[in-house]
Amino acid sequence: MKRLLLSLAVVLCFTTALSTCKNIEKKPDGISAVQRIKDRGVLLVGTTGDYRPLSYRESSGQYWGFCIDVAGKIGEKLGVSVSYVPTSWPTLTADVTAEPQTFDFAIGGITITDSRKETMLMSNGYLDNGKTFICRAADAEKYMSLEDLDRPGVRVMVNPGGLNEKFANEKLTHATIVVHQKNEEIPDLVASGEADVMITEITEAPWYIRNDVRLAAPLLDRPFTHGKIGVLMKKGQEDLLQLVNTVIADMQSSGAMEALRDKYGLNDKGQLPKDNDKNMVKLGITVAGKTITADFEDNSSATAFAEKLSGGPITVSMSDYGNFEKVGSLGFNLPRNDTSIHTVPGDVILYQGNQITIYYDTNSWTFTRLAHIPGATTDSMKSFLGSGTVSVTFSLVKE
Repeated sequence: MKRLLLSLAVVLCFTTALSTCKNIEKKPDGISAVQRIKDRGVLLVGTTGDYRPLSYRESSGQYWGFCIDVAGKIGEKLGVSVSYVPTSWPTLTADVTAEPQTFDFAIGGITITDSRKETMLMSNGYLDNGKTFICRAADAEKYMSLEDLDRPGVRVMVNPGGLNEKFANEKLTHATIVVHQKNEEIPDLVASGEADVMITEITEAPWYIRNDVRLAAPLLDRPFTHGKIGVLMKKGQEDLLQLVNTVIADMQSSGAMEALRDKYGLNDKGQLPKDNDKNMVKLGITVAGKTITADFEDNSSATAFAEKLSGGPITVSMSDYGNFEKVGSLGFNLPRNDTSIHTVPGDVILYQGNQITIYYDTNSWTFTRLAHIPGATTDSMKSFLGSGTVSVTFSLVKE
């Protein structure tokens, strides 16, 4: 009977974690945090889901991002599945320290600070971070220093409860601080003129300026602060902290962390490429008059495709397949470098040497990746590609 009741409790917590799991079973005496998670069979991860490209929750409920991928690796190390529990910046500390626990740890753009380490545990840092801002591209030359932001009449928008609001209140005493509840909505509000500046970080700003030509981050390579992003958890879980630090170290030494920076459009410091890298050739993809760019892969297939495009743009009729991609015939063959790939939104794939696909969802198969659109999401790719059969023009773009 005791075993049955325990199983029912585990199932109940796993089910409610998909939305707002209220607590974790209290750790019995002598049972470590790691063993508790293994016994449960699922790692409960708190995340805000509002911080592209580190942690974002799509309208479908799917989570994606740099930190989501890190959490997945931690789940693999534990040998369990991962479920995400919503939290928020204003309630983050309370949720982490709640008794009973709400989740095992929190992840997603959480900066390591002394004040957090006083009351909670924080992992080693795995991503450089620092405060910066985004503004309208037309106003970029107006804002070249912190002093330029700290002027009467400058409307600075921040999300509540986190370090962005704290920084704005401490450093921008002359500007007008506007608090907006949903972090992911602020860039569009700045672009549309509802605010002048958004205080953000060098891990977040690149995604927005690459995906919205109306925005700029003029001081991206000169952040106002310097820090590291880590994993946050309740005290008393030192064994879990040690495991998390081991995963981080393994990912750093194996190159997996660097691969994630490439995947999500970040370099070592979470910044855009330096000036001498900006003239690299990109793959231009145009649908219905709108063009986005993708980064070519380093393989002979991508090189051959770029050589074809050097003779002029190529237009392909592409249709939906499997509810995860658009596919069309190139009309010619390219060399193949097929490997087993788990695709993500924004992948441009060569299939059977003569078909090209653009993914707006995930899939696993053996084929060749030609390019990837940094920061792409299911929602953004579906919006860009549209429904039904569309004409897609591929070209070379210098940036």
